Amino acid sequence: MASGSSSSGRSLNPPSFPRSPAQVRFTPKGDQLVVTVKGTTAIYVFGLDKDGRAGDSPTITQSPGPAIPSFFGFNFDKKGDLLATELFGSATGVSFNTGAISSFKIANNGHLTPISSHVGDGGTAACWIALEPINGRFAYVANNLSNSISSYKVENNGVVTLLNGVAATA
Repeated sequence: MASGSSSSGRSLNPPSFPRSPAQVRFTPKGDQLVVTVKGTTAIYVFGLDKDGRAGDSPTITQSPGPAIPSFFGFNFDKKGDLLATELFGSATGVSFNTGAISSFKIANNGHLTPISSHVGDGGTAACWIALEPINGRFAYVANNLSNSISSYKVENNGVVTLLNGVAATA
């Protein structure tokens, strides 16, 4: 069966929701494209050529165990470090009270080096992340299924620490 086809032979374009991109964004320098895909444990980093076209072979960073998150939303701090939200669970459901974020350095070749891993906030379904726009020292994560927003401190070296698991409720 061809890639992207269903068992009935029909194309899955767009792809099925649990395996479609969660977020796609250029790095702050504009030389790489970062993609997270729902239901996977990986972050894809594509190098861009001089014309701005993404390469065919991304650098793929798999989540380190023991917990296996699905990376979802992400943002970049003022130094260009990647901060990614993490959903924990499986294709059949989300694990409750396990929302987290991780931060990474991005190398020129697309390899990600962990800075902070699985910094939990106690929320459910950590999806989107925004940084305070003035100096970027605070990150806010929307926990969709627990209807809360968590707050984190972002250090100059990319280290993140939880400030408040429930900084606001919906």
